[in-house]
Amino acid sequence: MAGAKTLADGRIALWALTAKPEDITKPTVAEITAGKKISCRILKNDYALGAESDTEIAEQEMCKKGEGKAPGPTTYAGNITVLRYLDEAGKPVAADDFVWDLIKKKGTTIWLVEREGPDESKEIAEGDIVSVYEAVLGTPTKPSDRFAGYIKRTAKLNIMDAAEDVVVVSNVLPA
Repeated sequence: MAGAKTLADGRIALWALTAKPEDITKPTVAEITAGKKISCRILKNDYALGAESDTEIAEQEMCKKGEGKAPGPTTYAGNITVLRYLDEAGKPVAADDFVWDLIKKKGTTIWLVEREGPDESKEIAEGDIVSVYEAVLGTPTKPSDRFAGYIKRTAKLNIMDAAEDVVVVSNVLPA
């Protein structure tokens, strides 16, 4: 029996970790939940995270005509737009503005764990399929539409390492 198509709306969850998982190809429930779930603090209209393209390599056997192309290393990229949470005096509300604190300093390394499929509100569980990205943050930028919508900042994600479509394991890794 074929599976049903699944709408993405409300079915992508994102966690930000400040500590690297021991093995990004086998993240644990404890490692993920030690981070913060940030799905409800970023905008979805420009959210991007994942493989961007493959670098092409031109290595053709001498006996063949023309220039041959082959896929080389994969390039990953991403960006997130973070909503700011400020009080009437314009000061950050710490309990709500935590994602800004994670992304505001250029050069900061975070690990992002993305899960697609289950409802966003579902807790992470052993057996879930996720992608883990090591991201070094660029300088957050102010949007061009600063007078429309909410106060926000966009952070470029420079992806240094990635493990896509890996399975979440139990909190205890076998020895």
